[in-house]
Amino acid sequence: MKYIFYISAFLIFTACNEKTNSVGDVHDHHEEGGLVLTNDQMEANDYKIGAPQRRSFERNINFTGLIDLPPSHRHVISHFLPGYIKQVKVIVGDHVKQGETLAIIEHQGILKLQERFVAAESELEYLEQEYHRLQQLYKENVVAKKDFLAAKSAFFSKRATRNSLQQQLQLIHISPNAVLSGEMSSSYAVLAPSDGIISSVNIATGTWVGDETQLMALVDPDHIHLELQVFAKDIPALSEGQPLKFWLHGERKAIYTATIHRIGAEVKDDRRVLVHAHPDSISPHLTIGAYVNGKINVADDSLLALPSTAVTEINAESFVLVATDKQDGETHFKRTQVKVIQRQNDWIAIDNKWHDHTFLLNGAFDLIKDEEAGFGGHSH
Repeated sequence: MKYIFYISAFLIFTACNEKTNSVGDVHDHHEEGGLVLTNDQMEANDYKIGAPQRRSFERNINFTGLIDLPPSHRHVISHFLPGYIKQVKVIVGDHVKQGETLAIIEHQGILKLQERFVAAESELEYLEQEYHRLQQLYKENVVAKKDFLAAKSAFFSKRATRNSLQQQLQLIHISPNAVLSGEMSSSYAVLAPSDGIISSVNIATGTWVGDETQLMALVDPDHIHLELQVFAKDIPALSEGQPLKFWLHGERKAIYTATIHRIGAEVKDDRRVLVHAHPDSISPHLTIGAYVNGKINVADDSLLALPSTAVTEINAESFVLVATDKQDGETHFKRTQVKVIQRQNDWIAIDNKWHDHTFLLNGAFDLIKDEEAGFGGHSH
């Protein structure tokens, strides 16, 4: 039985050893802190070896800001005569055209205004005729000067009253000629002062609107601009007409372009300066009041760089596989920590001291992070 046990154990050990040696892993064998790959393994996994390249990296000024409108394109819509809201024709978000009816206000005072205008127009006709009659008689010394001056005063006073009432009717978009022809209305329309989007509505049907009531607000999104906050130390590198890139906060996938229009002259308490920029094109996604982030390219630097596939992050440190030797159909690599100077798109800038080294340009992530690689430490 003892011999049988020894023979069984030997067979099991031999089988396990053969199984281990048959694994087709790319990690053929390891050195201390390094890795050796055969030519077959390099070809099978399409691994590439090469030197770092000189690449152009942008030197940027970063900023934050928001999308805003100049005061001239923000409209607070009020009314000219008090009354009750008879009808509201818009809601928040509606796109309106200049002159479009937004609401209708009704009150008996509107009728009284028209009645006063008709009466003033009628009286003015008589007073004008009387003024011209007495003017002629005064020239002929037929009437006293005081009678002529009284007629003149009455005529000019009534004309001023008529003109004032006419202007009030025009302000509420009621035609004076229509009123004189007998067409009177107890209501008037509130019209859009320009094209735009309704941003707020403060009224409802039946609401009484007095002298200080703001009915609604309208914004013109075709004139949006960017109000950017830039650190004072970066202002000397900026100039009007300079291009920039920006994106909505938290949505960097969509990149927009703009041009610097004005640079502020005052440094705020947080050591920032206000920079005014205009988007190069208007997108419906650029909503007023939205926060933005962005960058302004002020220079380009030529830096030594590797493709991002050659660099792996481990615990906030960056590592690469440096090719240290190649012989007998094998390439030796050493895991090495590098200092990342800058990242841009798919390239990573590294220190110039690596200019005469060669690296594994792709697949470094899997090889370095594979726990079975058995790397022992790293070098700087």
